[in-house]
Amino acid sequence: MKKALIILTLILLSLSLATASDLSFEEVSSTTIIEPGEIGEYTLKVTNTDSYLLQLQFKADPFVGLPTNDFEYIRIDPNYYELEGHESMEINVTMKLREDAQTQKRYKSYITAEALNRDVEAQYNLQVFAMEPAEPITIYIKDVPETISPGTDLALTVSLENNMHENLNNVEIKISSDLFEEEQTIQLFEDQERELEFTFPIETSTDAEEYTLSVRVYYEDELKATSTQDFTVELYEDVSEKIEDIDNFLYRQIKVTKTNNGNAVVGESYDLDLSFIERLFVSHSVDPTYTDSTGAHWSFNLDPAEETVIVSTVDYRPIFIAIIVIILFALIAMYWMSKGVIIKKSVFKLKQTTEGISKLKIMLHLKNNTNKTVKDVMLIDILPRIINPSTHFGTLRPNNIERGSKGVRLIWKIPELVKGEERVISYEVEARMKVFGTFSLPSAMVRYKNKGKKVINSKSNTLSLVSGYVEEKKRKR
Repeated sequence: MKKALIILTLILLSLSLATASDLSFEEVSSTTIIEPGEIGEYTLKVTNTDSYLLQLQFKADPFVGLPTNDFEYIRIDPNYYELEGHESMEINVTMKLREDAQTQKRYKSYITAEALNRDVEAQYNLQVFAMEPAEPITIYIKDVPETISPGTDLALTVSLENNMHENLNNVEIKISSDLFEEEQTIQLFEDQERELEFTFPIETSTDAEEYTLSVRVYYEDELKATSTQDFTVELYEDVSEKIEDIDNFLYRQIKVTKTNNGNAVVGESYDLDLSFIERLFVSHSVDPTYTDSTGAHWSFNLDPAEETVIVSTVDYRPIFIAIIVIILFALIAMYWMSKGVIIKKSVFKLKQTTEGISKLKIMLHLKNNTNKTVKDVMLIDILPRIINPSTHFGTLRPNNIERGSKGVRLIWKIPELVKGEERVISYEVEARMKVFGTFSLPSAMVRYKNKGKKVINSKSNTLSLVSGYVEEKKRKR
């Protein structure tokens, strides 16, 4: 019984102490001298030296792919295999070195083979050497000037040389700076040297400073060569001025356009001479910096490619139109006033002696100038105290004769006046005393209602009497 336990223990111990000697690696082929960014390869032969089946899982170094690791990746194909006892197989291992890896240096890593069904594990060390990359294409930038003036063209030549012993198709040339950019695709034959000419316009508004020109060459989407060169854009000042002066009837417009065609900020000014009358009626699209007795003055800065437009307009048309409108309104008012019921007063001397005037005949001429019949018209005439009406009336007697402290008021009430109707009312007066020299007869007045029921009072002219003649004064409304 004790002997059986010892044998069982030895069997279990042999199983637990299985080592990597059950697996072996052998290098079949390899590519281990590579450039940064290229792929190295291993072909390895894996042998199960024992008699039992191994379910193998192949793994790469777990730190591969991290930013601190020099390998971008390590891939194993296949990464799982069931290997019978005493059987062999081949695996392919590919590894990519980072493009920024240091050259002339050896880099190491490893892979592991682990049995999933037994306690068996083996490791194989890998290594690659990063060689100095050979330049497949050489480029040179030629004929680039150190300084260039704005408004001119920058001409340069790019020289390319194919260092490969094969034709290169779809070689992309990219030229760029802060001012321009251009791409061109060409073909380079084996060992061919080729020159490409480029021309780039430099705008007049380009800032005066130093710029960097970069030329990059790509082949199969990979950067193969690059070159840079500096150039300086010179300071350039140029301001153009355009003045348009349009002078028409009652209107003048002065348009000033200033444009900075250079590449630097420029201080500018403009002075506009104006007369006193022009200053009263002028307006500006841009407020002047200041004005004085000579006109308006502007001071301002112009950035590169900036344009400033100042429009000054002297316009008398509004005031002219206002005067015309006022005159028209006055004429219209006079016209409408004349279209009402108007009255005119006249006087004739009937009796005059060397001692003065003693008897007069007064005539009131009434006319309806409206376009409709006017009803309930009242005509009122006033005589001064030194004049008395006689009992002799012409066509129509007054309805009322009122005496007051200032004189006599005669009132006629006319039922209606049709459109365009005229009436003449006359009566005689006598002076209480002989009139010698000058005295005035007050104006007569007609009262009626218009279409809007508003009471309208219209007065006649007044008369001044002088022994020997009668003077008619201006009629009042």
